[in-house]
Amino acid sequence: MTAAVEKISTPPKLTPREKAAATDEAARAIIDAEATRREKKTERLRQMRLEREAAEAKRQAMAEKIAAAASAKAKKAPARKKTAAKALAE
Repeated sequence: MTAAVEKISTPPKLTPREKAAATDEAARAIIDAEATRREKKTERLRQMRLEREAAEAKRQAMAEKIAAAASAKAKKAPARKKTAAKALAE
């Protein structure tokens, strides 16, 4: 009975070609997983960069709009008269 148990429990011997194929398959799986992970990271970073650039462009446009409004307001404002204190100081 011991011989039968040993025969069942031991895995079959692999040929060098089968070992190489198993190693090759494992290596390719690892490389494919790394490539997939790298592509996902690249896409995520690209999306974040585009969002950041869009937000920056929006802020820049708003700043230009505010500057233009302030410039227009300054042009329309009448000249102020000097106060007596300022006139004496000069």
